[in-house]
This record gives sequence, structure tokens and C-alpha cells, in this order.
Amino acid sequence: MLSMLPWSARHTFDAPGNYCAVFVKNPVICGDRVFVIYNILMLGTLIQVIDWRKGYANSHFLCERAEYYHLVDEQKIVVISSEPEGLIHLYTLQGLDGLPRRRLTYHLPKSLPLHDIYVHGHSSFHGKAAYSELMPSYIPSLESQIMVLEFFPTTILVIDMAIFSDMALHSDMPVEIPWSEWGPRHTYCFPHHPSHRISVFGSKMAYALPQDRVPDPGQRLAGLSTEGYFYVHIWDFNKRVIARSESVNDPDSPDLFICKPGRMTDSFGDDIFSNHAYTAT
Repeated sequence: MLSMLPWSARHTFDAPGNYCAVFVKNPVICGDRVFVIYNILMLGTLIQVIDWRKGYANSHFLCERAEYYHLVDEQKIVVISSEPEGLIHLYTLQGLDGLPRRRLTYHLPKSLPLHDIYVHGHSSFHGKAAYSELMPSYIPSLESQIMVLEFFPTTILVIDMAIFSDMALHSDMPVEIPWSEWGPRHTYCFPHHPSHRISVFGSKMAYALPQDRVPDPGQRLAGLSTEGYFYVHIWDFNKRVIARSESVNDPDSPDLFICKPGRMTDSFGDDIFSNHAYTAT
């Protein structure tokens, strides 16, 4: 579809020569915009923002090299870098012609493996769709969304997207936030296993794994078959749903029950992750 649109996504460099560009990930469409991020060898990370309705594109370099990124919405993008340490940067894009502004930087625990990360999430967008029948009937707000980072081969980190909401952008100057000030309040952590398969929408994570790899805590599979089956667990991190479930929690209910992640420690033996509740189906 993109090749049929009446624009050409180009960038003019300051000096002539041959440049090697590598996609950080596939282009992402969000509302009226297409976002493309490249790593340019010896130069850094370039973001292109394309208005596919108006046939207009613009590009800018970011402040750091991006290994991974996630589009929050049409105005906000999260960039993850791993050198010299693990950092999550929140950029805002004020208009198609505006420079990306780095607003917040969240530090990750030093004990997490940073060489192989996969990002799961769902972008929010507001505005008109190309065709009304393609507009989702429900688009969750950031206050009820999660982003999931898989740190292969050890850890799954669930992040409350409320930290990227407009209310968090209260400073005109870039702000750095240490893990101790945001991690315990806004994350959940689980052990990783190579057989895991994850999908995310809104505040829910679908989590498929073999019956004999029951996550901690267990999902009451004792009565099911143990031969050759995968099971899909639906975990909901929406705080309002959790509060309602806590008020009517029935331990004998086959539908929902309240869980907490098992305790995980860093290489120094410190408990670095929160134990906030979530509901499981």
C-alpha cells in the first residue's frame, strides 16, 4: 500500500557519500501518520514522520542510537537504548515539522539482559480513519494500557503506560528518572521461557505456553491434559478491574482470580520489582 502513495520518503545528508541505513523495525501506521526509524552507520538514529493523507514527509536525528522503539500515539514515541546502560526515552512530536523532543528518560535495572529485547504493545490514535469501517470500536487510553518488554532469555517486564501519558509531561526540560522512583510503582516482572508466546492489547496480555510450563503463580491446570497442549492465559493489569475483582474475589471461581508476580531479585540480591496484583483467566 505504501508504494502506491504519492510521496517519496527521502533524507538529504550534509555531505555526499554512501550511507548504510538499517530499519530498527518495520514502518508503523498510526492515524494519519507513518513512522519509520533507521539506524545510519556512523551517524545515529533517524526518524521519518510521513503524513500519508497530505503526501508530506519530514525526518530528524534522535539524540541517541535506538535499538528498539514503540509508538505510543501520533505525538509520542518510546525509544529503548542499551549503551552504556538500559534506558527508555520518551519523545514528543509537536506537529509534522517539529523536532522530536526528548522529554523523559527512565533507567532500567542494570541486571536485565539488554542484548536481545522484543517490544509488545498497541498504539493509540485519535482522529479520522481512512475508512470508517476500519476504525476500531474501542481504543483504550494510556491509563489502561501496558507495554511488555521481553528480555531474552530471562525476563518479561510489564510496564504501565500511564507513565507516558500527557500528565507525565510536566517539564520543558529533559528529566531522568532512576529505576527506584518508577519501576516498583509501574512494572510487573515474570520469568521468561523460550516457549512463551505473547500478544498485547490495552491492559491485557495473552500468554501462551505449554501445560507443563505453568507461570508463577500457577493457573490451576491440574485437571487438564498434560500431553502436547498449549494453553493461553489472559492476564489483565487494569487497576480498576483489579479493584473490582478484589472486592468480590471468589477463590472457587473458574473465571478470574487475583495474582501477584513471584519475587525476583537483581544480581546483588535486592528485590527490585513490584508485587502489584493482576487478574488471570
